Amino acid sequence: MGYRRTSRNTWVPKHQDSDEDEGVAVAEAEDEPEGEERFRPPSSSDTRFTAFEARMLAMHEAQNKFIQDSFTSMQEEQRQFFAEMRTFMARFPPP
Repeated sequence: MGYRRTSRNTWVPKHQDSDEDEGVAVAEAEDEPEGEERFRPPSSSDTRFTAFEARMLAMHEAQNKFIQDSFTSMQEEQRQFFAEMRTFMARFPPP
């Protein structure tokens, strides 16, 4: 199924004709050789999807950074805890 441009400069499937575009559809059909693919410009849904994809990617990167920072912080806290525990055990060995 091909697409055509209406008089309002929008893209619609070829089989959908409105009354206002009746003459335009016939003229456009003569200009296009059958079976040739035409360029389909990005629709607003494509643009919205691209923006959504960018937001999701940014959110994913922020989550990864948060998790990495949290993990690094926990590792540092754990390292300090075991250093203090070694000091404590050296000072007060078990009986």
